[in-house]
Amino acid sequence: RRPGHRDAVAVALHTPRSPNTRTEDVRILLRRQFRYPVYLVQGTPLFLEVVAGIVEAPESPEDAAAREIAEEAGLSIDVRRVRRLGGPFFPSPGAFTERVFPCAAEVSADEIANAHTRYGDGSPMEEGAELVHLDLGAALDLLNGSIETTEAALTLRDAKTEIVLRRLVAELERGGT
Repeated sequence: RRPGHRDAVAVALHTPRSPNTRTEDVRILLRRQFRYPVYLVQGTPLFLEVVAGIVEAPESPEDAAAREIAEEAGLSIDVRRVRRLGGPFFPSPGAFTERVFPCAAEVSADEIANAHTRYGDGSPMEEGAELVHLDLGAALDLLNGSIETTEAALTLRDAKTEIVLRRLVAELERGGT
């Protein structure tokens, strides 16, 4: 891409859907981290979203997704486990040149359980991040409101996360991985 244009990845980490598993029961891993603009608008510092990050040259989106998974969830996965969920999208085309590649990676329940927070690239914005395990159905419910957990109330207001999760649901319902 030309200078001034930025590509990013957004990755849904999920457990497999077996023939006996309903789509909404598939487990996913989300990350709750500090987002200053959200804090300015909502007054809440932590924001729930999928693993995501910038594609750094000369990476492919799949390479970037595997790197971000390692940085943000502490999971080392082979890039061949990353797949795209359709074409890229522009989350805010009226203001930014960023293009997001939606991806997914199937991980085992053990991998999700053993995922651990890492502080990504060392940015102060990464400090204090938390990993959140949810059923896909609960995450979709969060798009319409909040749910109370033992730790805190969770809300999901991130556009890239909504797009990625809805594309994941569509793929799983079609019988995809």
